Amino acid sequence: MGEWRLKFHGNGLKVPFGVVSGIGLTLHELAANATRHGAWSTDEGRVDVDWKAVNTDAGRVLQLEWKESGGPRVEEPDSVSGSGNAIVDRVVRYGGGQILRAWKPGGLEVTAQFPISSEAP
Repeated sequence: MGEWRLKFHGNGLKVPFGVVSGIGLTLHELAANATRHGAWSTDEGRVDVDWKAVNTDAGRVLQLEWKESGGPRVEEPDSVSGSGNAIVDRVVRYGGGQILRAWKPGGLEVTAQFPISSEAP
């Protein structure tokens, strides 16, 4: 796969070790889905991944954004309870975070937040 098919935009943000596995599993499941059904299932598809620290009322979070483009037209499935989605949902919730998916005509867009500090901003 050419380097233009995956673009990282984030910075060198350091996060607590306990957050790394949740982020890794989330990215793995999103990549597997993109390969089977999304942007990477076509020759022209690409994925942009961005991350940053965001202050919320509950504390500081790592906000991860995944955006697919150039793949087949996507539509929201009847249920998001597929095994990959269910695993990611549980891991993110267990870690105190949240995940939002948007099935846009141009590709899947996901925003996930992982707490990195419980101190209010």
